[in-house]
Amino acid sequence: MPKSDIKNIIIRVPNWIGDAVLCLPAIEKIKLVYPQAEITVLAKPWVSPVFFNNPILKGIIDYDAEGKHNGIAGKWRLIQELKQHGFDMAVLFQNAFEAALIVFLAGISIRIGYARDLRGWLLTHSLKLDSDIKKTHQVSYYLNIISKVRSQESETRNQNKDTRGGVFELDKKIKPKIYLSAEEKNWADGFLQGKDIGDNIVVGMAPGASYGPAKRWMAGRFADVARRLIEDYGVKVILFGGKDDRSICSDVLNDMQRTNSRTKGFSVGINLADEVDLRKSIALLSRCRLFITNDSGPMHISASLDVPTVAIFGSTDPKLTGPLGDHVKVIKEDIECSPCFDRKCRYGHYKCMEMVSADNVYEAASSFIPHPTSHIPYPKSIAVFLDRDGTINHDTGYIDSPERLVIINGAASAIKKLNSKGFRVVVITNQSGIGRGYFSKEALDAVNKKLEEVLMKGGAHVDGIYYCPHHPDDNCECRKPRTGLLEKAKKDLNIDFKKSYVIGDKVSDVEIAQGIGGKGILVLTGMGRDEEKKLNHKPSYIAHDLKGAVEWIIKDSLKS
Repeated sequence: MPKSDIKNIIIRVPNWIGDAVLCLPAIEKIKLVYPQAEITVLAKPWVSPVFFNNPILKGIIDYDAEGKHNGIAGKWRLIQELKQHGFDMAVLFQNAFEAALIVFLAGISIRIGYARDLRGWLLTHSLKLDSDIKKTHQVSYYLNIISKVRSQESETRNQNKDTRGGVFELDKKIKPKIYLSAEEKNWADGFLQGKDIGDNIVVGMAPGASYGPAKRWMAGRFADVARRLIEDYGVKVILFGGKDDRSICSDVLNDMQRTNSRTKGFSVGINLADEVDLRKSIALLSRCRLFITNDSGPMHISASLDVPTVAIFGSTDPKLTGPLGDHVKVIKEDIECSPCFDRKCRYGHYKCMEMVSADNVYEAASSFIPHPTSHIPYPKSIAVFLDRDGTINHDTGYIDSPERLVIINGAASAIKKLNSKGFRVVVITNQSGIGRGYFSKEALDAVNKKLEEVLMKGGAHVDGIYYCPHHPDDNCECRKPRTGLLEKAKKDLNIDFKKSYVIGDKVSDVEIAQGIGGKGILVLTGMGRDEEKKLNHKPSYIAHDLKGAVEWIIKDSLKS
C-alpha cells in the first residue's frame, strides 16, 4: 500500500506503565512518517491514562481483557471493534502472539512488529530480534520497529542515524513526554494547597516496584533520606504507588514520623498509594521538585514530566530501562551478579540494593534542590514560642489530667499553618503546680502527650515542649519571664532568637520576647484581656487569638 494511502493506524502499546511511557517517542516518530494518518492506541485500562490528552492521538481503545474482552467471545468482540474502525496499519509494541493474532483476524493489511512468541507469520513486516537490538535502550527498541516504515521515506530516514543492521541509535534529545491539561494542573495545585503543602518544596517518593523485591530499595533508607531532606530543606513528602505499594509506603511514612522530633505529625508527608488514580498521580507528580524512586513506572513518568529524578537500580540495567531526560541521576552499585533481571534475588542477599547507601541517594537528591535559604519560605532556625494554658488550650486552672485539656478552637489549624511555613513551634509553659504539690511530673507528661495527640489529629505538631516545674518562690532561671526554657530550646533546635516570636496571654510572654530580642504577641484568649491592662511596654502585636497571631507573623516574616 502506498504511503499516502495509509490514513488510519492502530498501535498496540505495552501492558506495563513504564514501557507504555517509553514507547511515546516511537508514536511521535510514526506521526512524523505518516503526518496525514490518524493514530489510535489499543491499551490495557491501567496504562491508558499515560496517553490521555496526547495531541498526536485520535483516540484510545481500552482492551478490557478482564471485562468485555474476556475469553474467546470477548476477543472476537474486540476484533469486530477493530474492523469497524477500518485501520490500514497496525504497529505492535506489545510482544505477545495474541497481539499479532488479533490484528491479523481484524483484517488490518499492514502489520508491523518483532518476530517474537512464534508470531512472525502473522506479520507483514516482521523484525528479527537479534543480539544488537537486545542491547539497546527500550526507547530504541520501540523506535527500531518503525525502521520498516521509515525506510519508505528517505527524508525521514536521513533525520536519524541507523547503524548495526538497522538498529535505531538513540539521540540524547529524544525522551518521552506526557501531556497534562490546564484543568489537571489546577487540580493538583488545589489538592496540595488543601493539604497545606502547596507552598513547600514537594518531594515525591515511590518505594514500591511491582516487578519484585529485587527492584525495591529498603523502606528504612527511603525514610532516612526523607528525614534528612525535611531537616535540611523543609520539604514535604508525597508517597506514590498502587494498591500493592500501600504497605511499604505506610512503612516509610511511619518511619519518617516516628524517628525524629522534627518529623512528628501528618504534615511531613502523605501516603497516596492506592488513594488517587494514575492520572491524578501524574498531575501531582508534575508538581514535585524532586522524585526519588526505584526502577518502576513512576520513574519514567517523572522523567517524562521533566521532574528531577533520582532512580535506584538493583537487579536491572539502566542502560536498557533507565530514565531519560536532562535532570536524572541513576544510583547503581557494581556487583558481579547484577544485572540479573530476577524478580527475587537467587542468592537471597539482595546486595545490589544493600550496597546503595542512604548517603549516596541523599547526595544525588540534594543536588537537585537549591540552597534552602533561597526557596524555603522561612529558615528552620526561626521559632514561634507558644505559651500553653490560655493560648493553645483553655486555662481551666491547674490542669492535672488529660481530661481537663480543652483545645481552643482554631489553635490546631494555626499551629499547622506554622508547620507548613517551616517554623519551629515550641511550647514554653510555667507549671508551678508541680512545685506546689498539686500534681506530679508524670501527670503533666500525660497532659502534654494528650496535647500532642490532639494536634496530630489536626495535622499539626510541635517541635518541643519545655516547662518550668518550680514554685514561684524558688527563684529559678527557667520560670518565665526569665529565658532559661528558651535558652534550652535554642541549644536543642538551633534557633535564632532575633528572628523568632513569642505568643502568649500574659505580660510575662511579652517580656520574655523582649528579653531575647524577638517579637512578642499578646493574645486576648485566656487571661489576655486582663493582662493587656498591665502592659508597661507595647507588644509587637495584639491578636484576638492564636490564629490571628499566626496570620500576623506570616505577614511580618514576609517583610524581613
